[in-house]
Amino acid sequence: NEVYPNETLANIAEKYVICKKDYTFSKEDFDADIDSIALAEKFNNTRFDIAFEEYYNSVTSKKRKELMLKDLSLTSDADSFKTEMALISLMTGTDGFSYAVAGRKLLNKASYNENAPSTEVIGYTCKAFAKYILNL
Repeated sequence: NEVYPNETLANIAEKYVICKKDYTFSKEDFDADIDSIALAEKFNNTRFDIAFEEYYNSVTSKKRKELMLKDLSLTSDADSFKTEMALISLMTGTDGFSYAVAGRKLLNKASYNENAPSTEVIGYTCKAFAKYILNL
């Protein structure tokens, strides 16, 4: 790799990419994605202003972890391997890069210098993301 020549792909994913401010998927992005999933469920039965107030007055990192695992169809006792596999499936499956409507845009966003991420890069990124989620 050109940017961090003395780092392994695993270290790059964990130290520089997942939920880091300088990259396209910051902690704020992660929180916003999880929060939008939770709020969308609340909006079905609750006024927007009340849903926002109730949610943001009670949300914690632990709650976001539970919401993310639930969104991945996992339980709170999921281990890092199950979480990693669920993330890889989501990223590369029919809801990710293979999604008919927006999959190409997702793949382009994940590409570097117009090169799609390799299976190895996807694996290390999902492994680092799984670790991040499970440590919330």
